[in-house]
Parts: sequence; structure tokens; C-alpha cells
Amino acid sequence: MVPQFFPVTSDGRTFADAFGIYNPVKYAHLRGPEMARLIARRLPALAAMPDGPPQFILGGSHNYFHWLVDFLPRLAALAGRPELAAGGVVVAEPFAPGHRAALEHVARALRLGTLAVTPVAKGVIAIRRGVLPLRVDRAAAVGFWRTLIGPAATVEGGGRRLFLRRGDVQRRRFIGEAEVERMLTGYGFECLDPGQLSFAEQVRLFGQATAIFGTHGAAFTNLLFAPPTATVVELRVPAHLDVFAALARQAGQRYVAIAAEEIAESHADSIHRDIRLSPAGLETLRRIAAAL
Repeated sequence: MVPQFFPVTSDGRTFADAFGIYNPVKYAHLRGPEMARLIARRLPALAAMPDGPPQFILGGSHNYFHWLVDFLPRLAALAGRPELAAGGVVVAEPFAPGHRAALEHVARALRLGTLAVTPVAKGVIAIRRGVLPLRVDRAAAVGFWRTLIGPAATVEGGGRRLFLRRGDVQRRRFIGEAEVERMLTGYGFECLDPGQLSFAEQVRLFGQATAIFGTHGAAFTNLLFAPPTATVVELRVPAHLDVFAALARQAGQRYVAIAAEEIAESHADSIHRDIRLSPAGLETLRRIAAAL
């Protein structure tokens, strides 16, 4: 039984420790009476299903970071054993074109051929025969991508300096972004929103980067493709998780965090508040850019 990215067996096992990426509290509802009722309703359909080839339960997330780091590396379980996905690959909706492109990139690199993908909407579906890949440690996930991409990511025209724009977003806006763009442009930076690029373009662009500056956000996931010689500067507040600091360290990159200020009235939840740089923070950013 697959309720989006939470696999549950007919007897109520959730595999949260082996499959999940969230705090255990997030899985508590899967063991409750409502889930038991949902499963019970589908047991007759499950029993009536004909036997067939196994489906590979990949799961997924709309979040670019989680998709690349927590889910796609699980496809390594299919290397040399594509028959484990003979019934297709089950993924969670929304399954964006960029997510599909990244999955196809991995499938080609692992020589898996064309994978039949079954997106699952929110709710519960029944699967008779499924292969459940275990969670991949994030350090191992970084190693997976570095091995997969390898030197092919770095092409002629390297040495690019990137400032990752927040752009037109509804939360965690960077107040003063235009001022920072003007300053960094003077130091040879390109200001861009990676979310407007295809997956292949992002791999190529970050493979050429020697400096990557920006505010906390999923665009930093592309550090996976940047050279170990790259300098990474993240503008962040204490509420932001240190996932990109860990990713940079695991990729061998130089990482610097510059403390930003939260704008308290912008959102009730501190993790979603708008941020700005103090004059001191702006000067620190300028000095790092000038020293490159």
C-alpha cells in the first residue's frame, strides 16, 4: 500500500526507519484508525489483483533537494537488476518535468533503459508486488551523484561565478536582493534563477562554477554538480537547516555562512520569513567576492 511517499503494508507496517526522511511524528497518522480503514477498503481489490512483475516504489517529493538527495539515489538498487522495476517505477505527485528529466538522467547513467513511471496522487493505492529501496545516507547520496556526473559535468568555459536569485517568490524573500546583484555583477557574477533552467542546463552550469553565492534555498542542491574547488557562500538565519553546509563539506567545497536578519512581521514561522543583510553582512559578502 502506498500513500504518496509512505509505504504501508496490509498489516500496518510503515518502514519509517528504513524508507522515510521525516521526523517520526510525521508518520504517526499512518498507524491510526483512519489509515487502517483506508487499507481495509482496498484489501479486496488487492486480493483480486493478478500476479505480475514487481513495481519499484521510489516515492518522491516536490522539493528539488529531497528529490535529488533523498530519493533518486535509491535507483542505484536497480543497477544490474532492472527486472526489479519491470512493473514500473512508482513516484509521488506532483511529478514535474524537471523531476522526470533528473530521473531519466540517472536511468541513462545506470543503463536502465526507459523506465515506465507511475505517478501516485495523494491518497492510497494498492500494489501487489513491490520492491522497496531503503533510504540512502546523505553522504552516500553525494557520493552517488559525484560518481554519476563525474568529470563530464565540467566543460570548457569554466570559472563562472553564480549568484542564485530568489526571484519572484511568496516567502523567504531576500529584501535588498537587487542591491546585492548590482554589487556582485561588478565582481563578475552572473545573477540567475536556476529554477528557470532545465536539469541538463543546471548540471552544466554548476559544473563550471568556481563561486556560488545565494540565500538558503533548494537551488543550492546543485552543489552536487559543482567542482570541489568551488567557494560556496550561503546567506541564512538560525532557523534554516544546515543541509547545504553539510552538502558542501561532503563535496569538498569551501563553505561560508553569512548571518542574515529575519523580518519578523513577514511570516509567523521563522523558517519562512523574509531576510535581509545588515550593513556588516553586506560588507562581509563584498570582501569575499573581491578576494576571489
